[in-house]
Amino acid sequence: MTHFSKGMLQKVNLMQATMNKPDLLVLDEPFSGLDKESTGHLLDSLQQIKADGTAILAAVHDPLLASQLESQTYWIRQGKLSADNVERASSESLFIYEVECILTEETLAYLTSVFTDMTWKREDAGFIRFTLAEKDVRLFLMECLQRDVEIISLQRKESHLC
Repeated sequence: MTHFSKGMLQKVNLMQATMNKPDLLVLDEPFSGLDKESTGHLLDSLQQIKADGTAILAAVHDPLLASQLESQTYWIRQGKLSADNVERASSESLFIYEVECILTEETLAYLTSVFTDMTWKREDAGFIRFTLAEKDVRLFLMECLQRDVEIISLQRKESHLC
């Protein structure tokens, strides 16, 4: 297994954890290292595991993925825990933005230090895909423009939290 990719190791870890149908499955960033197709398979698997009676506790940084787990969601923001229904009271839906960019390592380090709630992934095509909350996207884009970042695409995604 020393030659497995990070995504393949994630799959092996899940298989090991579910061999004897646990009462509780604790996952830390289970989608880390997975491509889009594998993420979909993992979501399907987790929903089946949950349907079979196993409780799942998962730490995820991507709000869109968290909403797709179809369960109670809690957020830790600035050291405070809040339940998903508290978030829903202030907003009927959650908008997530995906921004694909080409940028220097120095700019990447700066953006990740300023926008601590966002997630990012280096894609095989050579660009970086950032996922941001609606509240951060305008400032993020302004920072990118000021630093001569090449913006390839910008997409807004809506997710109604369950």
